[in-house]
Amino acid sequence: MEKADFVLIWFNYERRRFSACLSFL
Repeated sequence: MEKADFVLIWFNYERRRFSACLSFL
């Protein structure tokens, strides 16, 4: 259960960072 929550938070963070990179370009 904890691992799933961690993966979800990490995925959300990566997706946000990816969107920020796209908007920066």
